[in-house]
Amino acid sequence: MAALARRVKVKFMAILGEAGSTPTVAAAPETIQFEGREGTVLPVKVPSPSDKLPRSIFSFAIHKSGSVLLDNILLDLCAAASVPTISIDGICFAGGLRLQDLQPQAPIALLSRPGYCFYGFRGLHKFMEKVDLASCKKVILVRDPRDVLTSYFFSMKFSHTVPPAGATRAGVLDQREAAHSLSIDEYVLSPKVAFFENNFRRYMTLEGDNTKVFRYEDVIFDKRNWVAAINTWFALGVSEERVLAIADKHDIIPNQEDPNAHIRQVTPGNYKKNLTQGTVDAITRQYQDIMKHYGYA
Repeated sequence: MAALARRVKVKFMAILGEAGSTPTVAAAPETIQFEGREGTVLPVKVPSPSDKLPRSIFSFAIHKSGSVLLDNILLDLCAAASVPTISIDGICFAGGLRLQDLQPQAPIALLSRPGYCFYGFRGLHKFMEKVDLASCKKVILVRDPRDVLTSYFFSMKFSHTVPPAGATRAGVLDQREAAHSLSIDEYVLSPKVAFFENNFRRYMTLEGDNTKVFRYEDVIFDKRNWVAAINTWFALGVSEERVLAIADKHDIIPNQEDPNAHIRQVTPGNYKKNLTQGTVDAITRQYQDIMKHYGYA
């Protein structure tokens, strides 16, 4: 169908590392194409790689674990280090293309290139099994699953960004409808959030010598040390003064809980105020080994 074969033209400035600080990587970008299984095509501008990185670096996070915060910190650190940044998840989300519908050849080839920071992953996607991630430096950000599920409910009900078109728009609206029609206790135990368990488990397979795991609870009130640790882990070489400035820029702590805001609240353990004990117990049973692995049980 012609409608399915349309060319989606989306401006990916922030997704390709042109948000926040102005990047100093100056060469003209290359354009490649991401293709969906039903004919959707997304043109993607790829900046020139950095010669500072012999291998690309990667950032993964669980939804609602401070994932956007991590994205923004990396954008600023990499801009200061003249390292180009690309978010495949962000490109596909904004362009209306579901990751499971993405033809794998182009993203696999892109992720195999050296010299980039590939950030913004909210899951370890199937096509990434063809990428040599073991030899690349990675960070993973996790959070107590009980708080993750609580935060996701409020995000989907009130504040999550809705793409302008495509399958990703339909997916967010479907989640929003469910969040409005179900109670929070029903929603966090429903199939709508079953993907979280899979994402946690797949992230566990990434752990090794080249992987640094951060827990939300350890970093949310200690952003200066966190940003410094990311800078050191990836050997970005950003000055201490700039690291402190980036950390302070993103040190946003709401005075009170606001369900309509993206940063609703940041204090760990908020699930205790919003979930019944029966729901907490059910989540704890389901995620028992995951919680033990990450120190939550």
